[in-house]
Amino acid sequence: MVVLPRKQFIYALAAVALFVAGIWLYKAFAPAPVQPAGYQPAIPAHGMSGAPTSTVTVQKPLIVIDKPTARKKMKLPTAIVDNPSVVITSTASAPASEGGHEIATVLDTTTGITETVIKENPRPWFGFGGKTEIGLRAGLSTRGEQAALYVRQDILRVGKVYLAGYGEVNGGTTNAEAKGMIDLSVRF
Repeated sequence: MVVLPRKQFIYALAAVALFVAGIWLYKAFAPAPVQPAGYQPAIPAHGMSGAPTSTVTVQKPLIVIDKPTARKKMKLPTAIVDNPSVVITSTASAPASEGGHEIATVLDTTTGITETVIKENPRPWFGFGGKTEIGLRAGLSTRGEQAALYVRQDILRVGKVYLAGYGEVNGGTTNAEAKGMIDLSVRF
């Protein structure tokens, strides 16, 4: 373990803080995929864009969701809620997924009930980039009080194995230390 004098500890802490600020600025101002705010039409499921369509006759009245409730609970855009010719037949929430989802809305023509079904796609086997973790730890050790400022950036993923860059500046009442490491982990 390398023990840093107080002045070097402050420099190391400032270096980690600048590194963290650099990552934050990059994430905040890096060009992101263009997505309009709020609700937007869903992209068709893989292979379904331009699929043939047909018409069916519904044997029962169509059961729809109350628009004022949907407006209140989901904050739907006024273009949907205020348009009398548009009805809400089904809603869904999709959990976060690295592989995305395939979603279909199905209508039972004998009952008039619509249901949305969701299938989570497997995530790709190989991936670059990923999550950034920035944190502060504090507690007690056999050397007294300890505190650490750290940053971890995922670089590469193969299956469940992750390669990341890790930096940490920690110190206590009697010592200080700075670390720069490669992190290899398995996530279940």
